[in-house]
Amino acid sequence: MFLDLGIAALVFCAAHAASAQSVSLSLMWDANPEPDVAGYHLHYGTAPGSYTEVMDVGNSTTATVSNLPGGSIYFFAATAYNAAGVESVPSNEVSSAPTPAPSPTATPQITVSPAGVNFTAVAGNAAPPPQSIQVTTSNGGPWNSFDTSPWFNSGPTGGASGTLTTLIPNIQGLAAGTYSQTITFSAAGLPDKVVAVTLTLTASPNPTPVPTPATTPTSTPAPTPTPNYTATPTSTPAPTSTPTHTATPSPSPTPTPIRFISVSPDSINFTATVGGADPAPQSIQVTTSNGKSWRNASNSSWFDARPTRGASGTSTIVTPHLQGLVAGTYSRTVTFSATGLPNKVVVVNLTLTASRSGPAGLANVSTRVFIQTGDDVMIGGFIVAGDVPKSVILRAIGPSLAAFGVSGAMADPALRLYDSTGAVIASNDNWRSDQSQTIEATGLAPIDDREAALVTTLPPGAYTAVVNDENNNPGVALFEFYDLDPASSQLANLSTRGKVETADSVMIGGFMLGGDQPTRIIVRAIGPSLTQVGVPDALVDPMLELHDGDGALVAQNDNWRSDQEQQILDSALAPSDDRESAIIATLNPGPYSAIVRGAGNSTGVALFEIYKLTP
Repeated sequence: MFLDLGIAALVFCAAHAASAQSVSLSLMWDANPEPDVAGYHLHYGTAPGSYTEVMDVGNSTTATVSNLPGGSIYFFAATAYNAAGVESVPSNEVSSAPTPAPSPTATPQITVSPAGVNFTAVAGNAAPPPQSIQVTTSNGGPWNSFDTSPWFNSGPTGGASGTLTTLIPNIQGLAAGTYSQTITFSAAGLPDKVVAVTLTLTASPNPTPVPTPATTPTSTPAPTPTPNYTATPTSTPAPTSTPTHTATPSPSPTPTPIRFISVSPDSINFTATVGGADPAPQSIQVTTSNGKSWRNASNSSWFDARPTRGASGTSTIVTPHLQGLVAGTYSRTVTFSATGLPNKVVVVNLTLTASRSGPAGLANVSTRVFIQTGDDVMIGGFIVAGDVPKSVILRAIGPSLAAFGVSGAMADPALRLYDSTGAVIASNDNWRSDQSQTIEATGLAPIDDREAALVTTLPPGAYTAVVNDENNNPGVALFEFYDLDPASSQLANLSTRGKVETADSVMIGGFMLGGDQPTRIIVRAIGPSLTQVGVPDALVDPMLELHDGDGALVAQNDNWRSDQEQQILDSALAPSDDRESAIIATLNPGPYSAIVRGAGNSTGVALFEIYKLTP
């Protein structure tokens, strides 16, 4: 009987955001082996086994369904038909809840210029001139510094990314020799950066006396003889030589005691879980070299350091208060001072993890990419899964990227958020124009007033965010999603579409995995297959790298069939073009970043995607 065999397999081969309001899905299936197949129908709808729409795709075994409203689950099946219109039994049914999504962060680091500081001077003479170090953080956040040196002071001991600290040497009382110390820079979420500081002191030379030259004797000529008698010559006495002066060496200067404040320990680290108990207080013992009393001051809103003054050798207690903080890494300082002594700075770090009672999953995601106009704006989509609303903050960062070396940063990013019907549910241009107090209370306010932010509570469903420049000027921008309530519904199936350039303008996506168990994911970099669904200037050969929170390479891929081919096929999320990239990994909770670039420094539009897989 005609078409009894049906169609062997139907799978998804691509998904992308057609616009801020709709999405498209591409599917492919095995050809029906009957000899009189005239074409294929693709049936779909929003309920299993109930298909309200049908597409006639001719003899093609692939199809793209465009302009699907986001936020719904769609079900698909394919059939074959002959010239008489008789259809086969349906293929297997597949389903998807398509939307785009955001992701990630640049390789975390603190950069300094210069990389080392060297002082030279002569013992007993004037101190060498101060030198400055410029400090830049890759996430645009502020930095702090601390040192243990008794012979130089540094300040300020904290500042915004791209600002300077100045090292002022004090060599009084130091003997000739070579001295080495360090200054350490820290910032929330970034590895510390240590700078070596050296001092070379040469001995003061003793003056070399100049001898007075001896007088050279002058001979007296003999007299002319007189007739009749002989004159007796008179001898000239030898001159008396002038004694040579021997210099008396200058006495060595009396060493001046080195002035300092010492602390133990020289830094404090707290760890805790969101919603859990505050960690136990920790004490710092403070000793002054001159025996004077000390005072302290801190720049923190999440701990107290008391008492704020005391005698040399006593302690202050650092007590954390973490209510209201979200998961992340925090760093603040306590500065100790005493009369006649240079200040001493102690760094206090806090690592706050997501609630251990929460399920493993995706959280806190961002994407950095070069944004243009038209089809080349940034489109990020995400799904809130579960059955309760989720509180989030979304940010669009631009101008502050220039402070940590990103060229071509977007001057005035604007942010719009759409629901699954395509309706705008929130928008912002400059974050202080609305919700400024709410945004500041999260501890995640942007650095620059021209940057955008939204705090909102979203019910489960699909959402799309669009970032572009308010004045339609191109530039590099960072889209970020922070989960303010990790214990509630989960974030899932994230993707971002944008233009991949070169150097600082490659696409960089980052994500945070929460919970206390590993999560199995697949990340994909889609390029050439976007052409089939109407995206112009698609990236021809995307390459994908996956890095952990320390910047170490976890995995990389160029063409997905070159590695993990069977695992990727089994996931039913294999890219439709062999030149596209995919990586499957089981990752522990923590931060990760992915980099999408074009092979051979090629450029074009690409789609970065991350899916949470079942174990």
